[in-house]
Amino acid sequence: MKELWTEKFRPKTVDGYVFVDDTQREQVQTWIKEGSIPHLMLSGSAATGKTTLAKILINELGVDEYDVMWANGSKEARKVEWVDRLISFCQTMPFGAFKVVLIDEADYEP
Repeated sequence: MKELWTEKFRPKTVDGYVFVDDTQREQVQTWIKEGSIPHLMLSGSAATGKTTLAKILINELGVDEYDVMWANGSKEARKVEWVDRLISFCQTMPFGAFKVVLIDEADYEP
C-alpha cells in the first residue's frame, strides 16, 4: 500500500511532536492525562503542526475511529450536504467517551 510521505513520518505520539515550549507540552499532556480535551481551534502558519497535534490528541485519547468526523474545509465542509452530515453525526451517541469533529483547512479562502 502506498502512503504519503507526510503521513508515513507524521508523529503518532506526544513524544515525537515538537512543541513550541514546555508550557504547551504540559497543557497537552494534562488533557491526555485527564482523558478530555476542550473545544479547540488550532491556528497558525502553514506546516506548523496543527493537524499533527490534532491527530496525536485523537490517537493518545484512544478516540474510536467512528467517533471522528474528518472534513477538508477547502472542499466539502463548505457544502450544505456536509452540514447535514455534521448535524446527524453530532446527534448520535458516541461509541467511546466523546466525539471529535476535525475540520482541516477551515480558514481556506477560494
